[in-house]
Amino acid sequence: MSGIEVIGLIIGIIPLLVTTIDQCQQGYEFLDERIHFGREFSEFSRTVKLQRVLLNRLIRRTLVSVTESEETSDRMLENLGCDEWRDQAITEKLRNMLSSDEEYETFYELLQSVHRQLDK
Repeated sequence: MSGIEVIGLIIGIIPLLVTTIDQCQQGYEFLDERIHFGREFSEFSRTVKLQRVLLNRLIRRTLVSVTESEETSDRMLENLGCDEWRDQAITEKLRNMLSSDEEYETFYELLQSVHRQLDK
């Protein structure tokens, strides 16, 4: 093989090497994104679970302080249609604690939303 043939062969191989390296890099980037996504998703999932626990505790503590009974507050959390939700004394205490009707309505809507999500 002469020197010119070798140079021609090298020049012919260079584009193939560049393409192969580029495809390997794209494959690496794809895998890296998937691994990063998996970590991000796991972190997000843990954060959501923690927020759910904290919210549940806050709601329960609020109801216990208003009803002065853990059994009543548990019943209220388990069944948003129970009679305690219509008890004027409990409703008034909760409204006083939450400062306004708007805060009370928001609190009750939040409870309904959490209850629906937990039922899924």
